[in-house]
Amino acid sequence: MNATAEVLQRSIIHRTKGKNLGSLTRLMSPADLGEILKPFVFLAIFGLGANCGKADSGMHPHSGTATVTFMIDGDIAYEDTTGAAGILPAGGLELMRAANGVWHDAVPTSDTSILGF
Repeated sequence: MNATAEVLQRSIIHRTKGKNLGSLTRLMSPADLGEILKPFVFLAIFGLGANCGKADSGMHPHSGTATVTFMIDGDIAYEDTTGAAGILPAGGLELMRAANGVWHDAVPTSDTSILGF
């Protein structure tokens, strides 16, 4: 059986280079595409090259949102003020519900590069 798929062409509505915040590049925020593409509020991609050490975000807060982290390459160790901690491996997905507020941090588990969103 030979299936044929029709290719639909769509124009690009908006393109952004993002806002660089250290090892993280914010591709979408509530002030721009987040307003159009709800329910997503923020979309960011992050990465560190091999032997770069810890990301520069450090322990930081979230409140009233849930975060979803997907690791493309590398593994990170995470911890937060709710007591949750663990290793998020390449191909892994983590959901953090911030509710009324949580502080969290994540660091690479080795000197290899990491990439995720």
